[in-house]
Amino acid sequence: MKFSNKNIAPPNENCVQAYKYEHWRCLIAEYALIYITSPAFLIQSLYDNIFIHKILGVNCIVDNASLSDCTPD
Repeated sequence: MKFSNKNIAPPNENCVQAYKYEHWRCLIAEYALIYITSPAFLIQSLYDNIFIHKILGVNCIVDNASLSDCTPD
């Protein structure tokens, strides 16, 4: 499995060819989506860990995004 960073090209070769000098674009769905050829069902959560913790102030969430340490309050 290839991981993407500044030293390794993103895994979608078609996207890399399209953005020859801007490989970073292939790590962002807005640019990479048109190069995905297999059927995909995309979903984006309304809330993420940073939003819940920083914006909503819910501080009982543990590292694995579990609410097991939270109380009803």
